[in-house]
Amino acid sequence: MTALTFDTYRVAKHLQSKGFTPEQAKGLVEAVREVDTTQVSTKADLREMDLRMTVRLGGMIITLGGVLIAIKYFG
Repeated sequence: MTALTFDTYRVAKHLQSKGFTPEQAKGLVEAVREVDTTQVSTKADLREMDLRMTVRLGGMIITLGGVLIAIKYFG
């Protein structure tokens, strides 16, 4: 599970400096903390997917090369 981690006090103070009331800032921070992040990909997830896609693409290129060679010499 991916956790969304941030300094709630700092965010609330920043929101207040931009014109939010303390109650609004607190409510918004609480709402963000309740966001479901279980479907969020991490950088590690994206690196793993990139590696898997690179391997698959390499395999497809090798296979295509083999098919083209077979067509040329046996077709």
